[in-house]
Amino acid sequence: MDATFDVRVWQIERGSGKLRESYGVGWSVGGKRHRKTFQTFALADGFRAELVTATHAGEPFNMSTGLPDRHVPKASSVGWYDFAVQFTDAQWPRVSANHRKNTARTLMIVTTALMDRDPPGVPSRRVRTALSEWAFNTNRRDDAPDDVAAVLGWVQRHTPTMDAWTDPLIVQDVLLVLGTLLDGRRAAASSVKRHRRVLHLLMRYAIIRGILLSDPVPESRNLTQRSASAIDRRRLLNERQTAQLLGWIYGRPRSGQRLQAFFATLYFTGVRQKKRSRCVSRT
Repeated sequence: MDATFDVRVWQIERGSGKLRESYGVGWSVGGKRHRKTFQTFALADGFRAELVTATHAGEPFNMSTGLPDRHVPKASSVGWYDFAVQFTDAQWPRVSANHRKNTARTLMIVTTALMDRDPPGVPSRRVRTALSEWAFNTNRRDDAPDDVAAVLGWVQRHTPTMDAWTDPLIVQDVLLVLGTLLDGRRAAASSVKRHRRVLHLLMRYAIIRGILLSDPVPESRNLTQRSASAIDRRRLLNERQTAQLLGWIYGRPRSGQRLQAFFATLYFTGVRQKKRSRCVSRT
C-alpha cells in the first residue's frame, strides 16, 4: 500500500535566493523527506496549512508524492529537476549530439535559476558542471562520482515543483537569467532564441504528459529581428586590414589626413576597442 498516516510537518524555512527571498515547506511522509519552495510567505503558509489540516483530518498521504492521497494537480506532485531529467532521457535517442549539448546547457541555466539557494560550500561552477555534464547527460548520469551525486541530490531537494511555472514572476525571472551571461552582459540573440526553443519543447512535453495545461513561456516577437541585425564579428576588419586601410586613406590627396583621423577614431572607440592597442596608425 502506497499510503501512510505517518506524517510530520515542519516550520517554514526562509531562504535567500538569487533574485528574491524564498520560503520552503518541509515535511516527511513515512520517513521520506519532502520539500516545496514558494516565492512568498503567504503561499508557503497556505500550503503548510493544507498539510496540517489533512493530518488533523486523518487523511492518508501518498508516500510517492508526499501529498494527501486525493486528487491533486499533477504539476504539484512533479519536481522540476525530476521532470527535466525525464525530458532529457525522452529525447536523447532522437536528437543530435549538438542538440543534446544545447538542451543540457539550457536546462542547467534554468535549474540554477529555480534553485532557492546555492549548495553550502560548493562553488557555483561545480554545480553548473554537475548539471550540464552529468544530470542532463543520459549516458553518464548513473556513473556520476559520489561528490557529483551529492550535489545533484541537493539540487533535487531545493528546486520547486512544476507548478512554479504557473507564477508569471518566476517565468519572467528565468527568462531574464537565460538572456544574461555570467558576467552580467546581455546574451547573444541567437543564444536566447536557442534557449527558448528548448524551453518550449520541454513545456510541450509537459502538456502532453498532463503536467501543465498550457505553455507558460511567452512567444518572443523581437528575437528574429535582433538576430538578423546582429553583427557577425567574422565580417569585421582585423588589425592588419585596418592598418592597411588607414594607411591608404592617409595617402589620399587633399583630405586624407583628416579622414584617417576620423576613421581611426571610429575604429579605436567603437568597433574594435579591445584590440586598439595593437593597431598602429601613421599620424
